[in-house]
Amino acid sequence: MAFTTTVLSWGVLLYADAYNETNELENAREAIKWATDYFIKCHVSKFEYYGQVGEGRIDHVFWRSPPRNERRRAFKLTRSAPGSEVIAETAAAMAAASMVFSQVNASYSQELLSHARDLYEFADTYREMYHRSIRDAGNFYRSYAGYNDELTWAAAWLYSATNEN
Repeated sequence: MAFTTTVLSWGVLLYADAYNETNELENAREAIKWATDYFIKCHVSKFEYYGQVGEGRIDHVFWRSPPRNERRRAFKLTRSAPGSEVIAETAAAMAAASMVFSQVNASYSQELLSHARDLYEFADTYREMYHRSIRDAGNFYRSYAGYNDELTWAAAWLYSATNEN
């Protein structure tokens, strides 16, 4: 979800005129905001982020409509149970989205940038592959490449949003 949000934001930044000409710019912003509002809710404190909702062994067996879903377990990443890939990818999404909203909603843009900075610090300071903290992820969402690509991606988006090293 975070990668998709980053790429959608990137598209809006590169092709805002095309989105505008096709009357889709506001729809794109709404889609980005829907995702970033969710990420904000998941980022409950500087070093706490809910990185997964649901369990793969259950969710991949029982397909049903959202209203019929039972309560699903949520997994939190913390200093003692970090997950750099998920957290850094979310930092990238927040930084990219902050640029999308910078001219139309400055306060929201700044809120996103604040979360992006905190999330990047979390991912970089407490480096660990998230499937080691959220064991359920190992069988379904494991990252085989590690977290350096997500940290680099997040750093690049933060630089684009702030021009800071």
